[in-house]
Amino acid sequence: MIRLLDELTINRIAAGEVVDRPASAVKELVENAVDAGARRIRVRLEGGGLDLLSVDDDGSGMDAADLRLCWQRHATSKLSRLEDLMHVGTYGFRGEALSSLAAVAELRIDTHAQGELEGHAIVVRDGNLLKEEPSGRPRGTCVEVRGLFAGVPVRRKFLSAPAAEAQRVLTTLVRQALARPDVEFRLFHGGRELLSAPAEDRKARVRRLLGNLSESLCEVLWEADGIAVSGFVGGPGTDRGRADQVHVSINRRPVQGGMLQRAVAKGLNLPVGRYPVAVLDIALPLETVDVNVHPQKKEVRFQAEAPIFHAVADAVAGALDLATPLPLYAPPPARSTSEEAFAARPTLFASEAPIAFPELLASAPQEPEPIQEDLFASSQRLVAFPGMEPKVAPNPRTPLLGDVPFLGTLGYLVCQIQGGLMVIDQRAAHERILFDQAMSGLSRGRPMPSQQLLFPRTLELPVREHHTALASLERLRDLSFDLEPFGGNAMLLRGIPVSIAQERAEAILLEILAQLSDEEPTREALDLGFARAYAQAAAVPRDQDLPAEERSRLVDDLFASSDPWTSPSGRPVVARLSGEDLSRLFR
Repeated sequence: MIRLLDELTINRIAAGEVVDRPASAVKELVENAVDAGARRIRVRLEGGGLDLLSVDDDGSGMDAADLRLCWQRHATSKLSRLEDLMHVGTYGFRGEALSSLAAVAELRIDTHAQGELEGHAIVVRDGNLLKEEPSGRPRGTCVEVRGLFAGVPVRRKFLSAPAAEAQRVLTTLVRQALARPDVEFRLFHGGRELLSAPAEDRKARVRRLLGNLSESLCEVLWEADGIAVSGFVGGPGTDRGRADQVHVSINRRPVQGGMLQRAVAKGLNLPVGRYPVAVLDIALPLETVDVNVHPQKKEVRFQAEAPIFHAVADAVAGALDLATPLPLYAPPPARSTSEEAFAARPTLFASEAPIAFPELLASAPQEPEPIQEDLFASSQRLVAFPGMEPKVAPNPRTPLLGDVPFLGTLGYLVCQIQGGLMVIDQRAAHERILFDQAMSGLSRGRPMPSQQLLFPRTLELPVREHHTALASLERLRDLSFDLEPFGGNAMLLRGIPVSIAQERAEAILLEILAQLSDEEPTREALDLGFARAYAQAAAVPRDQDLPAEERSRLVDDLFASSDPWTSPSGRPVVARLSGEDLSRLFR
């Protein structure tokens, strides 16, 4: 039987599309404040924003008549006709944020418009106006949201712990602050200040919020065909396995979009899955971008994507002088005496006893292997966790795959099996091996072997990662990252795991903190985050050629792991090409 829903239920359903957690509520309210001309915005949270969430600004404020209308659904001052949707230059425009909050929480709005003798306030709950009274606040507006989703327990059940929700709010404000350096942003949670970003120029704002990540950034200034790209981007060697530090805004509106992230990576000639640190704003004619395609306005649609993609890629490449093609081949560096001495140390791949491999392998003659350098024996060598090697010396070892030769090409290992070929992604395989080694050591409850740095390093962490580190200091020390607060967003790094080269320690630590920033810092989350980040950061590069012996050991250790078929991130490691697959390629 079809029936009409009551107004409160309709409003709560609609509210779920616009406001799904405290971070989205803060985003909507902050955008309203910026649209009102605010230059100082203060956000206060209690209980991660579920108990109390307030946004206070010094914007233009509202008079009594506008205040009575502002919380009604689709009440807006930014549109008057349909054609205005094609030229939206403000952050908000639908008139849904306040009505959505009023449907799922108690909402109090205090406001004082410029030129008015006094301010005004209202209280709304469950879509009903409960109180209207004078207010003594100064010019601007303060919106308080109490008991968010208190009347919608199903929604609350899917939210995270207060600390994790506060981290999401911090992430949202960092994105807004990077897009609008001319506005001051402050964030408090439970009386503790999480963010303080005074109004400043863009370069200073990036330095304040991204810490050490901003040191290698190059300025981007590019304009052509009505498209302007400006901001900062990191050079080669600063790329990461996550896109969380690619901050892109369209006409100063922070947006999330895979196409824009891929364009930035393309401009740097980065491999798939690698992203730089970047803070970019793309200025476009308003009529060429549709901002009305996502309930929370996180994504936009372009009239033509290709010109935008190429503009961003060209802007990034031009800033770093990467527009000219790189040489296809560079000879390997000469091997030093110290590297030869290092090569005598135990091999990277020391695993548990091998398991039996399925009888898929066909005998194949052993081909002579060309003489090549052992690329694992260098000052950059990545060693396995100490104590993870078997008690018995691994050599002489019984090869898991017998004498089957593996051909290494383009980052893949290929060998003949019955009825076809087996192909292994060497980087994904190494990630699986390192992940299992890390989790094995952590699950045994043993402290990770550590090394104290002769000269402690001062790390200026990004704002979000800094607060994650503060909340996780003891567990990070269990993982042999010996950190202590050093004022502001700085941390003093005194010790690191012995399995990590000093020059990689900061990058691996940042990977761990980035993965944990959106999660509650439990022991299990820290262990998994560390193991995944360690594996991703320390695995052999995809384009590194391996000697025959190392290829064999890599495969042996892979099939002795807990799951040789998938990497820790869920990507496939092994693929089988049958005779039919090969035949189809030549039809």
